[in-house]
Amino acid sequence: NSDGVLSAAEIGSVTIINCAYRNNISDLKGIEYFTALTTLNCVNNKLTVLDVSKNTALTELTCGENQLTALDVSSNTALTYLSCDDNKYTISPADDGTFDLSTLPGSFDMSKASNWVGGNVEGNILTLDNGVSKVTYKYDCGRGNPKTFTLVFARISGDVNGDGILDAKDLLYMRRYVADIEVGIKMDMTAADMDGDGEVTPADCLLLRKTLAGVIDVKAIDKRI
Repeated sequence: NSDGVLSAAEIGSVTIINCAYRNNISDLKGIEYFTALTTLNCVNNKLTVLDVSKNTALTELTCGENQLTALDVSSNTALTYLSCDDNKYTISPADDGTFDLSTLPGSFDMSKASNWVGGNVEGNILTLDNGVSKVTYKYDCGRGNPKTFTLVFARISGDVNGDGILDAKDLLYMRRYVADIEVGIKMDMTAADMDGDGEVTPADCLLLRKTLAGVIDVKAIDKRI
């Protein structure tokens, strides 16, 4: 009725909510009151938690490109379409490369997570593999919907192609750049500046070579870590 306030009747009549690509929504608290909701599209925002347990009429849910670490659609018996691709949550591992998964937001349930790539899990502790900048896992969202979620952390110095792994490709790209030869990719210049002096030089190439050889730990020389 254009009075600026949603009445109970108006809330009860809403069947579609599209708040996609706002890129600034971090909370959908109150969504539980929209019990007639059949379609929710909240893709490309900053959600870390999404509770749709009360939205039992939902048939379509699109919640990708957020920061979700878990999702439970076990109560959404009418759901026929679910897309939650490319959810990435940033974590801060300890100096020993471990992270306590019990500190993740929302209702993350360790028993529903499997197929870890980029690290190993014992109890609630995730131990990262050497040289990775992200970890992926499958999460059982309920009703036969296992989905992939990603934990990312501060970029690794030297990972100039941004694939999450330090390898010979990164060294090749960096050497070509320093030699003023066409690199062929869009380099992460911040990652290439391994010593954090504001420039990409032969010294950075040397540091990457020593890191790959296991001679030095990248954390020992990166001024930004």
